[in-house]
Amino acid sequence: MKLKSNESLDHLVLQLEEQIPQIMREANVPGLSIALIQNVEAVWTHGFGVMNTETRQPVKPETIFEGCSLSKPIFAYAVLNLCETGILDLDKPLSHYSPDPYAADDPRVQMITMRQALAHTSGLPNWRPDCWDSEGWNPEGKPLQTYFEPGERFSYSGEGYMYVQHVVEHIAGQSGESYMQNELFNPAGMEFSTYLCTSDQAPGMATGHDEHGQPVKKQMYRSMCSAASLHSTPSDVAKILCACMRPRTGASWHINAELAKEMATAQVPVNDSASWHDNWPDVPVKDDPFVSWGLGWATQYHNGLKAIWHWGDNGPFKAFALGYPEEGTGLVAMANGSNGYKLWSALCSMALGGEYPCIDWLDRVVYS
Repeated sequence: MKLKSNESLDHLVLQLEEQIPQIMREANVPGLSIALIQNVEAVWTHGFGVMNTETRQPVKPETIFEGCSLSKPIFAYAVLNLCETGILDLDKPLSHYSPDPYAADDPRVQMITMRQALAHTSGLPNWRPDCWDSEGWNPEGKPLQTYFEPGERFSYSGEGYMYVQHVVEHIAGQSGESYMQNELFNPAGMEFSTYLCTSDQAPGMATGHDEHGQPVKKQMYRSMCSAASLHSTPSDVAKILCACMRPRTGASWHINAELAKEMATAQVPVNDSASWHDNWPDVPVKDDPFVSWGLGWATQYHNGLKAIWHWGDNGPFKAFALGYPEEGTGLVAMANGSNGYKLWSALCSMALGGEYPCIDWLDRVVYS
């Protein structure tokens, strides 16, 4: 299936406005917000459905959703600025810049580099057991441990991103949230973006829903979690996706073309051994022929086309972003229902055309 690069925007929008409500009903997803990218800019944003099935308040383009793991490439983009200025080196151990925050007795933790953490080759688990509570991520007193040699292979890890966050906070002398606001969100005009959430009644924020469409209690994030706590809108996230697809200059928040290329360059192929599976770390693992990870963003090479992408899953919130750098097309979507992941394949097909081994990988490894 070919991409819809040349399709009339007006015609495409009419199709999406007609078809998206139907796939939402079929999947039992209460609300969805989408930003459509053409010519490397968000040309259409739209809200579908409701923020909350009890209040019935409609979703708008400015409605805030949990960005879930879209947190990772947004954070990676901001901290790579420290590599551009020479403050950090992608290939030096993070322990060179900051004392071990976890009192780990595993010497391999001391070897982990920023590149390995951002590309999910650190050897760390996704999360240590029992490190999440009602206040967010709280690993106090739980030592960090690697499960294979850093750089050996891919294994998805939120812990790696938290390690990088600790180093950035140490170097910058400020909280991660302050760093993100000062270095990225404010200068980029991302007015709806934050890594904090201290109230489940925040105005303009969507409510999460379970698989039956029932509202659920909001997870708080009283401190930043660079791997998971982004709260944002598709249009805000699209600014960073576009900046990675076609690097720009002239603004303080832009990273240079070389680093943007690193983000979008495959560092390691993914496999089917997931760090949240009971048999992890399972070996040997079979590499995926089409899907890899860069720095922050994942990559997909299929039928001669390259895409960068990422998904997000915080339970009652789901998110997905994908862009074709050469074609300048893409989308960012956020949903407030546990079944939101069921929309991504149809949504990409309708909005962009093409085929999506990355979504096949998600279905096989994450949602099987």
